[in-house]
Amino acid sequence: MIAVTLVMVIFLIAINLLNRYTAERDAAKTLQIILAGETPEEPGGRNPGMEMPAMRGEKPGEISGAEPPDFPEANSMAELPVKPSGEEASESAGEEPPVKPETEAAREALTSEQYFSVRLSEDGKLIEADAAHVASLTEDEMGSLAAEAAADGRERGMVGHYRFLRAEDRTRGETRYIFLDAGQETRAVLRTLLVTLGVGAVTWVLMLLLVIFLSKRAILPIAENIERQKQFVTDAGHEIKTPLAIIQANTDALELHMGANKWTDNIHAQVTRLGSLTQNMLTLARMEEGAVKALPAEAFDAGAALLEALRPFREMAEVRGVAIKEEIPGGAVLVWQRDAYLHLLSLLFENAAKYAREGGFIEVRLRREGKEVVISERNDCAGPLTGNPERLFDRFYRADQARTQKTGGSGIGLSVARAIAEQGGGRVSAAYESDTVIRFDIRLRDMKR
Repeated sequence: MIAVTLVMVIFLIAINLLNRYTAERDAAKTLQIILAGETPEEPGGRNPGMEMPAMRGEKPGEISGAEPPDFPEANSMAELPVKPSGEEASESAGEEPPVKPETEAAREALTSEQYFSVRLSEDGKLIEADAAHVASLTEDEMGSLAAEAAADGRERGMVGHYRFLRAEDRTRGETRYIFLDAGQETRAVLRTLLVTLGVGAVTWVLMLLLVIFLSKRAILPIAENIERQKQFVTDAGHEIKTPLAIIQANTDALELHMGANKWTDNIHAQVTRLGSLTQNMLTLARMEEGAVKALPAEAFDAGAALLEALRPFREMAEVRGVAIKEEIPGGAVLVWQRDAYLHLLSLLFENAAKYAREGGFIEVRLRREGKEVVISERNDCAGPLTGNPERLFDRFYRADQARTQKTGGSGIGLSVARAIAEQGGGRVSAAYESDTVIRFDIRLRDMKR
């Protein structure tokens, strides 16, 4: 639904922007048509379509001082010249070319528009204000709008709810401003906006209902399979515990009667390994199912607890000739779940003690950064480190199959460590410092008690 919502929002924004652009473009064309209809043909000429008023003592249509025209006699109609037509008529002197149909239709559409024109002199004084197509403005108001447009300085723009277009007449030394009422345009844009928002809201609700209906049908089988897998792991883990206990007890009984040998030692090692794997699997399964209740947080010395978790692995490291270096200052108090903290560190140190190179090193550092306690563990490894270090936290991932079998690792310990840290709001990350050195960082933030 987030993706659908983003697509719908982009679509609605595009529609309204396109509608506004179209409205502004049409308004600009209308202003050009009005300007073309009011621009004089030549200096001192008449505006097209505007009749000059008759002077006092003269009949309409007569011009003072002109000789009366010679009209042919009534009986000499045949001598009248034939009126040219088509292109010949357009080429005749003093005649205008025929008006194009689209221009004539555009000018007819102006009858529903409210517009006016204002002429200003070079010094900004009002010369004329034509209010023939607007009835709601006085001459002073039109002059004020023209003064604002002149102060704006642009060729076209908005003043109030009027769009204006400026045209310079250098021969007359004046500036003409054409104003078009944009109220109807604004109402049309707002109407489109409201309609698209309404249709978009209804469509979004319908999509939500459809997604809810379909997702239940599509995801329900997957969710059921996941739940079955989790339940299977939990049930299998509990069932494995009993045979392991019996094998362990029978092996101890054999050692009492026959003495310990390499076969009983192998049985003990494999039982211990399988028991640890089963315990880790059960821990992960319980965390995913939400069956593990959060332990109460308590304040404790993070450095002292770290040394406590590291102590059992010192002997394992010494046997393999691995040197442990510590940098653990005291007094770093952490408010967290202490048992989970010890379990997390035990898994980390167990991994380091098993996979550190023989004769290599393990370095452990602890520091306080604000409300976080940061624990860094780095060790060197025998083989070259390749691949993504984050894959080490995948379940049953084995970077080196043969080495994992030798050390007895199961490939699930780091997965459990990350799950424990994330359950308490912490983070665990891994990085390769070189081809043979790996570093793990644990960041734990103080929890609320």
